[in-house]
Amino acid sequence: MKWPTVTGLIFLFSSALPQWIDAPITKARSPFPIKWIVLAIGCAGICGLLFKRRTATGMCGILGIGVCALVIVHTACIDRTLWKLVDENEQYAWIIRFSRHHLPPNFGIQPTFQKDISTDTVLERLDTALYFMGLGWWICVGGSGLLLAGGLKKMCKDRKKWPMFAVALIFSVHGFILAKSLGGQFFSEKGDRLMGKGLYEEATRQYRTALRWDSLLLENEMIHMRLGKAHFFMNHQNDLGANLYLGNRHEEKKDFDNAAS
Repeated sequence: MKWPTVTGLIFLFSSALPQWIDAPITKARSPFPIKWIVLAIGCAGICGLLFKRRTATGMCGILGIGVCALVIVHTACIDRTLWKLVDENEQYAWIIRFSRHHLPPNFGIQPTFQKDISTDTVLERLDTALYFMGLGWWICVGGSGLLLAGGLKKMCKDRKKWPMFAVALIFSVHGFILAKSLGGQFFSEKGDRLMGKGLYEEATRQYRTALRWDSLLLENEMIHMRLGKAHFFMNHQNDLGANLYLGNRHEEKKDFDNAAS
């Protein structure tokens, strides 16, 4: 039957119209030249349909799913816009709190909105990236799944090796990116354990190794706070991180004058 392939192609082309990343306040956007990539996959799918190459249309479905997965992985592990989205989500939560107290009671919010999101681990960052995915991403997932369903039977029947090789090649990129981020998480958690044991110098080495493995941690406030705490307990009073940690302690005690200084 051709209807899964035809419907999948319609969905795939349609996914290039709406945005793929939906920010809570600012205008949504699409990562890198995603629309052109999707359109290219759709054109290849049309060629496969016209020439009755179901294996080719199935591969287009796998490519589409690979692109959707890459957007998630890229957002969670590479794109520093993730922190801006998280910060914007927190601002939107404050707007909602204000609106409930000062605006008419019929003020509505999106039913899918989550005020509390976490980015402590790679898995949580992937979940957060999925939370920010917009309509275009979901349409592409559905269209790619239909394309794959239309060509899967033929691919399994032919038992050719090149589709499996192509799948492994596509998803090896995702694996490499995830491996780097997981490495950063491993060294960061190791640093936390060393901090608990009072081995501050070794902990700082682990934190810095984590920053080299996972560049997205460079804009993570928590790991810099932990580095500052380690330097503070090593009596490195002139260290910028130590001053950041000390200022945060004063802020928690409502001592804003010393926190500012």
